[in-house]
Amino acid sequence: MTQPIRVGILGAGRALFMAQCRDAFPDDLVLAGLCDIRKARAEKAVKKHSFDRVFPTYEEMLDDKGIDLVVIGTPDHEHAGQAIQ
Repeated sequence: MTQPIRVGILGAGRALFMAQCRDAFPDDLVLAGLCDIRKARAEKAVKKHSFDRVFPTYEEMLDDKGIDLVVIGTPDHEHAGQAIQ
């Protein structure tokens, strides 16, 4: 059996569709982390969708070796800079 993919989500708004993907594929995906500029919103989403943790900055999430894949769910105009990092 392969290890599940550990997903980090940047942006607690539109990107929370990944929580539904995890529910559909519970053996394949782990919601390993979430980062949002609105801390209260991130903490609420973490509790509701059982993320492993909240990251205070997306740079910290990118540096975490326990994250295999990052979903960028921020506003479209921010994607390029975040994806390049």
